[in-house]
Amino acid sequence: MNEETKKYRLTEKYIQYKGRILYRIQAIKNFSDVNCGEYGGFVESEENLNQYDNSWVYDEAKVYGDARVEHAANVKESAVVFENAIIFQYAVVKGNAKVYGNAWIRESAHISGQARIYDEVRVAGTVKGNSIISGDVTIYGNAYIRSKGTVRTSSDYVIVENINLDNQILTIYKARNNEIYVTNQEGYEQSLEAFMTNEKDCGEVIYGVLLINGFNLK
Repeated sequence: MNEETKKYRLTEKYIQYKGRILYRIQAIKNFSDVNCGEYGGFVESEENLNQYDNSWVYDEAKVYGDARVEHAANVKESAVVFENAIIFQYAVVKGNAKVYGNAWIRESAHISGQARIYDEVRVAGTVKGNSIISGDVTIYGNAYIRSKGTVRTSSDYVIVENINLDNQILTIYKARNNEIYVTNQEGYEQSLEAFMTNEKDCGEVIYGVLLINGFNLK
């Protein structure tokens, strides 16, 4: 690649992490919200962060192995991305989140908190808190999983739309100890049991949606 087209360089500042050497990156031109000369996070090689788009690794974030960050995606704060994971399009991974295995984080997905995303997972929604998403699962569009979500199969979560709750989009998902929670994108969260008690008019509709979608109620 022509050196003039590159957006960053690997500096001589490095750390040893999990038996690997990771290099602090530095922007060598202005792009997106990054200024020329600004330092970023750490990568193992230029294969980890695309040189010709608006993607960036910020703060103390780390990307290594065969992982890639592309398009306008960001990895921030203390997040770690490794193995064969791909962060792309407009996705953001931040906090202390870890993304690895063959996971793809895409579209406008947001991963934060202590979330762990791995295996063959594909995420286009929002995952935060202490959630663990694994297996061969796709978390899509309007899904909003937080707290202690534990999604290992497609039967562990359901998105519910078009019910009489001010047009809210709800995500119902499995958590630790087989608890079931209801959330929305405004940060609302409570147990399914409490929701069914408080929203009696919608209870039958919700239950029907869960059964139709094969949600694992056990």
